[in-house]
Amino acid sequence: MTPLGLVLVLLAQAPTTPLPAEGEPVRYQAEQGTSDGHGEVLHLKGKAELRTDTARIEADRIDYDQRTRILTASGHCYAVTGLSGAVADGLTLDLDGNWLKLENGRFFVKADVAPEVLLKTSTPEQLIASGRTTLAARVERVERVDPGHLKVNGLDLTPCDCNPLDPHWSIKATAADVHPGERAWLFLPVVYVYGVPILPLPVLDVPLKPQKTGLLVTTPAHSAQNGWQVTQPVYLALASNWDLTVTPGYTWGSSTQPTANTYGLGVKGPSLDTEVRWAHSRETKGDIELFLLDDRLPLRDPRGLSYYSKSLAEPGTVTPELRNLRGSVNGAVLQNFGAGWSARLDLNLVSDSALVKDTTTDVAQQANQYLRSSAVLSRRTPDSLLSFEVTARQDIAWGGFSAFDGDRYPDALYAPGVTALDPHQDNSSGGSRGQWLRGPATLQRLPTLHLDLPSHPLGEHFSWALSADLTRLAPFNGHSGDEGVDGLYQIGGATLVDPINGPPNAVCPGNTGTDLLSQGDRVWQCGEREARLRLDLVPRLSASFGVGDWIRIRPSVWIRQDLYLGEVTRTTDQRGYAVGDLLVSSEVSRTFANGLRHAIQPSLEYREIPGQWGAVPGNRPNGPNQPVENRFYDELDGALVEARLRQGVARLTQTLSRRTGAVMQELLRLDIAQEFDFHQDNGLADTVVSLRAGYAPFSGGLTFRYDSQRSAPALWAAFASFQSPRFGTTLRFDQLFVPVQFFDRDVYGAFAQNLPATAITAEDLARWGGSGSMRQGIDALVGSPVPSGFRNGQRQSAITLEAHLNLVFGLGLTYSGTLYPGATWTLRDANGTPIDGPPVGNPPTAEAKPVTGRYSLLGQQNFGVSFAPACNCWRLDIIGRLPPPFGQYVPDPQVPGASVRSTFNWRFPDLIFLLTIQNFGTFGAS
Repeated sequence: MTPLGLVLVLLAQAPTTPLPAEGEPVRYQAEQGTSDGHGEVLHLKGKAELRTDTARIEADRIDYDQRTRILTASGHCYAVTGLSGAVADGLTLDLDGNWLKLENGRFFVKADVAPEVLLKTSTPEQLIASGRTTLAARVERVERVDPGHLKVNGLDLTPCDCNPLDPHWSIKATAADVHPGERAWLFLPVVYVYGVPILPLPVLDVPLKPQKTGLLVTTPAHSAQNGWQVTQPVYLALASNWDLTVTPGYTWGSSTQPTANTYGLGVKGPSLDTEVRWAHSRETKGDIELFLLDDRLPLRDPRGLSYYSKSLAEPGTVTPELRNLRGSVNGAVLQNFGAGWSARLDLNLVSDSALVKDTTTDVAQQANQYLRSSAVLSRRTPDSLLSFEVTARQDIAWGGFSAFDGDRYPDALYAPGVTALDPHQDNSSGGSRGQWLRGPATLQRLPTLHLDLPSHPLGEHFSWALSADLTRLAPFNGHSGDEGVDGLYQIGGATLVDPINGPPNAVCPGNTGTDLLSQGDRVWQCGEREARLRLDLVPRLSASFGVGDWIRIRPSVWIRQDLYLGEVTRTTDQRGYAVGDLLVSSEVSRTFANGLRHAIQPSLEYREIPGQWGAVPGNRPNGPNQPVENRFYDELDGALVEARLRQGVARLTQTLSRRTGAVMQELLRLDIAQEFDFHQDNGLADTVVSLRAGYAPFSGGLTFRYDSQRSAPALWAAFASFQSPRFGTTLRFDQLFVPVQFFDRDVYGAFAQNLPATAITAEDLARWGGSGSMRQGIDALVGSPVPSGFRNGQRQSAITLEAHLNLVFGLGLTYSGTLYPGATWTLRDANGTPIDGPPVGNPPTAEAKPVTGRYSLLGQQNFGVSFAPACNCWRLDIIGRLPPPFGQYVPDPQVPGASVRSTFNWRFPDLIFLLTIQNFGTFGAS
């Protein structure tokens, strides 16, 4: 029940609050006591008091009519009962009719105090000082209209532990219509802060029970991208454990008008958000949300999100065609069937890949690459796990493609005089004619049947385990990844394969179609990833031996065997290998009298894979004009990047801990490790040093990886933190090696894709960058070696700062942001060839290649100012969010048609206003 609902229930039940229960003995005292001639009306004057075993009323004067059972008190009225109290100038009670009238009165609800303690209080100050005040409300007048129906005038409440006699804030309503146990309507409520009206509302419907159908608070929002938005949630109580919230709304859209052939984000139009929730138990519950939007903005090209033109005759006019219905489905469902059986459903689907970018202005969310949904049915026992899982990833990195392949080229833009193509293809007369308006066909797990038999004892020292997976890796539509004949999905970049004019294609010699026409056609061609079935089997045998109390030896052997069946070619393949692993570890420790414990833990681990039989199917390019290597669909395919593996790790760990009661706190941890790859010339991989320390309020850490193959650092990561109630700050520094083929940060903090002519993918570029841990398969002990062509590059850095400051008078300051220090870059095309830069200068002239520079970038910055009273009843936050620049070049405001380097491209920040009221929630959003 809400605090406001609680106070209105108290008002409705007030006769039982300050007056005795029926049959309870009544005691009274006063300086002067009289009665009428018949002794039916009692008059108490001067420090009058009426007391029972559970309640007490004090006032300057108390009149009690035993015939009508009406009690009237005036002057310094004070009443307590249970955990509630009341202070008023006048009080009138009808004992039989549950009727109450207060004149300039205030109710209090207390906590963390015994009722017997409250009965001993006699002043408002004593009442306030006892325990904790959870609610305080001033009421000028309360009248009972009918049974179960109250009229309240002059309601003024503060639902928290501020000073009730002098609150910093309150909610005032001129009148309230109350149905106890059901609902209350507050008319013209206003939130006051230090006596200043902050948030007026026309009417507020407050439920007086845990679930009550009705209107919730109207929610406004504003952003530069979408303009003003207003939503009105409606709550429906379906049952005690089921409820539904329906939220209609309208978005007015940005003030910037769409321009033909220009990129644009945002939405406009009516929306409906429906969320249903249920909870039968902790293990059986669900929450499903359906969002629908009738987008009234013009239609865009899904490839680049630029607005279509109206027609070929009016290329500068935006098309009148609208986007219309869009939406999303989100939620989670957990169901326990008993006997170890359970099911879980996670949904995160959108109608098109641009919906997330259109509806949010947070760059981290806009940069999201995939949305994951899954459904799992499993049975878990103490010694086994069996599961059936369907997993889907929706690719939202590319443009705004429909999830149902429903994008069509506008009829008004069809090229004249030529035969029309499929309506889902580009029907223009330009170089992109014939390109399919479809995104990549992401391969899903449809489904996976998994059996896991964890460690089972086999005698005293040995144990065995078995893992088995049967997985179908395929898209929802068709049997192909549909990347085109070059095996790489891209928009606007130069194709890596030319079947007509290029040299012979040794991987796919029979290909004759171009990448432009094969990408997105939902038909498999050689070079694309083929949908396939895979059976993965991993039996394991392990042992553990102790040598005295000093050394533990753990040898293990396992085999990974994979069987493949292509759904299109019907070809079968297999890949398998045996793994041998030996781990030798020890620990020496000492505990001191002051509770400190120092431990040294050395270990040596060696792993060998002598070779493999068979190979993962897919493209294996060995020269130009061949499709990229795309054999590894997931982590199981890439469990071993290359066969014959001899690796090792020598590690030394030291810890310093302190026991405080039953808790062991780690004060210092130092890890030093040398990774070995015995197939390399020097036999070395990464050298790793990691240090962590913490002693309140300080904490810090450092991780360093040195790549012995490149003789250069591969990773720096450090942080320092200080946290106290008044002040806190955390500073992070991260630096990662990036190959020369993978350079340039774009506006979202990712690196631009610039692919060389050799047959590699963007995933390859990411895999060969960074530290060895990023290149480590699940069956490898250290990362795969970096190919010689990827050993030249540079280190990209990021500095992140978070800080908050709480001043004594309630003012708070917060900041969080990231700086990407400058890295060298060169403008290149998709094949890595230097290109000319945009026009610069006055008059504008093109920058001749190579165009190089250093590009420092401020990521998203957040600034906040807050204010809250000492009791934290409410909090006002004003947050400014400054987005990063949009690219390396921006239009020169002084020279039309020219550009300037955009080291920092500032624009007006998004502003967020939030008012948080304790026990009521947060008002306002952006």
